[in-house]
Amino acid sequence: MAKNLDEGVSDMADGREELRRVFSTFDKNGDWLISKQEMRESFDKLRLCVSEEELASTIRTVDVNGDGHVDFDEFVSLYESISGKREGEEDDAEAEHEDADLAEAFGVFDENGDGLITVEELQAVLKSLGLTEGRTIGECKKMIEKVDKDGDGMVNYLEFNEMMSAGFGRN
Repeated sequence: MAKNLDEGVSDMADGREELRRVFSTFDKNGDWLISKQEMRESFDKLRLCVSEEELASTIRTVDVNGDGHVDFDEFVSLYESISGKREGEEDDAEAEHEDADLAEAFGVFDENGDGLITVEELQAVLKSLGLTEGRTIGECKKMIEKVDKDGDGMVNYLEFNEMMSAGFGRN
């Protein structure tokens, strides 16, 4: 019983730490507040199409204290409303671990951290792994074209996720 309680507390702390990391990617200036501009830049980087009205509405809905910014507690509430989870609820640990692994794998390819895998980044990683695939830019372009749903010549996180899910039977 105590072991299960300890694991639950540890999982909750890990989840909160993960949310802090995500929050800090939105909080560009490190003031522990996400402004409308910071949220816009983050959504754009993630290639999420959100109108100014939707963005303003999201902030108004989440901004409980009315200061025009999203603080960490408000961010946690937003996460919980999107995910349908409340802090401390048991998660599917395996799926959560897979999601973290997927994000980490994406980060390996996304060398400059802009949220996109370019042909050059793909080629550099394949070369560093000593793989024969992707020796030329043309080969890497073909690889990217196979998963590039929006036609921008790069792979964003959602496209990467779909590719990995199809390749490994995940959803």
